[in-house]
Amino acid sequence: YHSYQLDWWGDLVEATVIEDGYIEVPEAPGLGVTLDLDTVETHMVEGETLFDEE
Repeated sequence: YHSYQLDWWGDLVEATVIEDGYIEVPEAPGLGVTLDLDTVETHMVEGETLFDEE
C-alpha cells in the first residue's frame, strides 16, 4: 500500500505538503515541514519512543 492510503497521513505535518501534484521548495534550511508530534506519537509502534526519549 502507499502512505496516501492511510487516513491520518496528512495529519503528520502541520501544513499541506503537496498541492496540485507539486511540493514547493522551501527557501529556509530544512525540509519545509513541521511535524505534528501528537499525531506522530499516536501512530508510533507500541514500545517505541519519539526521538529515543528515555
